[in-house]
Amino acid sequence: MLDTQTTKKIIDFVYIKPRSIQEIAQHIQKNWRTADAYVDKIIKEQGLLATRVFREGTRGALKIVFWNNIEKIHSSEFQERLFKRIENAKRKNDFSPFDIYQYVSEDKRYAFLEEQTEDTITPKQNLVGALRSAERQLMIFSGNLSWV
Repeated sequence: MLDTQTTKKIIDFVYIKPRSIQEIAQHIQKNWRTADAYVDKIIKEQGLLATRVFREGTRGALKIVFWNNIEKIHSSEFQERLFKRIENAKRKNDFSPFDIYQYVSEDKRYAFLEEQTEDTITPKQNLVGALRSAERQLMIFSGNLSWV
């Protein structure tokens, strides 16, 4: 069964350079039919990859998988997807800041939950440390009388 970890492994492997189905199968340690099915599913669901078959219809056919986009996914594509979701929403609750949070890589995100009764900054928040450690940008989401 295709999970997110295997999907990422295939996408990252193909991003480096175009690969044959056999190379992908060896990389994910599955047979070529399973790898081919996984690639087809990624193509249908995400559109990040594309394939081309050489010597089609022969026993020596070769299916090559390559990166479909000119450049790797970056924030503007996610922004467009999220913007369309916001635009199509009927109610305020149809969109949550956590929809953005899920696209941030795990090693770069930080979250905590804290209930407060007073307007004081606690050591757990460490806002100054977050500002100092930011290399390009720091995103802080606020809504519903809370910091998210």
